[in-house]
Amino acid sequence: MSRTLLLIVCCAACSPGGEGPSQRDTDSPPSLDTSDGPSFDTADSATAPSDTTVSASVRPVGNDILLATWVDVSTSAATTVSATWSDGEVGGNVSSDELATEHSLLLLGFRAGRTIDIEVVATQDGEPLAAVWTSLESDPLPDTFPELEVVAHDLARTEPGYLLFPIHGPTYAYLVALDEELQPAWIHEGFWADPRILDNGNLFGLREKEPMEMTFDGQVIRHYSSDPAAPSSAIFVDVGTMHHEIYPWPDDSFWMLSHTFREVPKYPVAYADPTQLGGPQVLMSDMVSVVGADGSLLQSIDVFDLLDPTRIGYDSLDGVQKDWAHANAVIPHPDGSFIVSLRHQDAMIKISTSGELEWILGDPAGWRGELVGKLLTPVGEPFQWPYHQHAPQWLSAIGDSEGRMLLFDNRNEGATPYTAKPPGQQYSGVVEYSIDESAKTVSMVGRYEDFGTTTPLASWAYGDADMMEETGNILAVFGMVEMELGIPGGESRRSRIIEFHPDDSTQPALDLRIHQSSRSWTMDRAEKIDPLR
Repeated sequence: MSRTLLLIVCCAACSPGGEGPSQRDTDSPPSLDTSDGPSFDTADSATAPSDTTVSASVRPVGNDILLATWVDVSTSAATTVSATWSDGEVGGNVSSDELATEHSLLLLGFRAGRTIDIEVVATQDGEPLAAVWTSLESDPLPDTFPELEVVAHDLARTEPGYLLFPIHGPTYAYLVALDEELQPAWIHEGFWADPRILDNGNLFGLREKEPMEMTFDGQVIRHYSSDPAAPSSAIFVDVGTMHHEIYPWPDDSFWMLSHTFREVPKYPVAYADPTQLGGPQVLMSDMVSVVGADGSLLQSIDVFDLLDPTRIGYDSLDGVQKDWAHANAVIPHPDGSFIVSLRHQDAMIKISTSGELEWILGDPAGWRGELVGKLLTPVGEPFQWPYHQHAPQWLSAIGDSEGRMLLFDNRNEGATPYTAKPPGQQYSGVVEYSIDESAKTVSMVGRYEDFGTTTPLASWAYGDADMMEETGNILAVFGMVEMELGIPGGESRRSRIIEFHPDDSTQPALDLRIHQSSRSWTMDRAEKIDPLR
């Protein structure tokens, strides 16, 4: 049975056999002329003058996937086949160029609660031999799905592509792809973190806190686990609990974060005076690891061995086993080294390929000894350090005289325990820095927190900031919004996805508010991806 070799999902724009989404090009969906053909609900067959017959039936994708279907096609002679679908507003086309008598085509990109008409055509040498029509009712949105409130949207100014993000409720979680009109076009029911698309078109991310590669029909290609009791199909990785982020490489290896535990003889006991030490104390630290495709550990570096375990930030004293550093991101530098974000140290650090600490970007308060020499010196005005930051993105190429780095600054407290807190509410935003690694200096290129309507925002946790390739826009995620316009949100937290251009953040191209009056909805990352295929 052949697999789908080409899938083009179009939103309000495709014509049968077209090449991709084009709401930007036309306003009409694929046209299905069924006036001369049979009409039915689930399956039928038709015979062409060549006496070739074709039959088609639809079946659910399963695997907790919504807004997709398989179309199974049988022909009396070996043919290629295509399936064109439309709901009257949006549609798409998928085809298989393998000559066979049995085909299965995966259709993606449906909108919820629509009647989907499907035309299947069998061809040989480019000539149509037979056609058949079928239809189905697409899935409704789950009752527990949050509200997607569009605060602002100017399609002409947004980065092309679908919007992929995970959303987490108190008891439900979904991985969602929205089409360019911000309508759900694919949903996977389950908990994901840091999802991204590999070069082969598959998903890769932390599924239930374990690395997983999965196709868009829910087939698991590879699954890694640090649990010795995991199913035999899982690839074992000998690390602690995996968390936050994984960074994949083309050879199927990846970088990841995991927890480690160390006992220290002395540790601060109060934020009011972090120099007063008690002890002993068990600390939760973080391991940065390079993992091979087979699960082998190619390199591991514990940040505990690089920094001062008695230096703390806000939240470093919480819990029985103190979450001292709280690594939440690891990304590559162009020279092959690691850049790691440490939320509870309010710092970004660069680690060389040999495991040496190269520099620290962060508030200098509280650092001691030789670590003081690793601190980047701020230059220029205005300048602000980040606090409890997330999701760094290195923007410069190797050999550039200065490196540019984008990150999401949650700005919790706006200080470390070693200095006084600034007056007033601190608001979250996106910051871009320029780093001269030779001079060990850092300047602030820009900070963006004014996005017009219902901002500024305070996002206590989570966050993302990505520079877009085509438009130069920045896609920002405020993943746990607790305050909008200075007004607390009460017990119900919400998320915001905002896309803006650095030249004028007050006029965002996209502002999407994800919320529900009775439930909190949070998220960690969002990506622009090519239309589903």
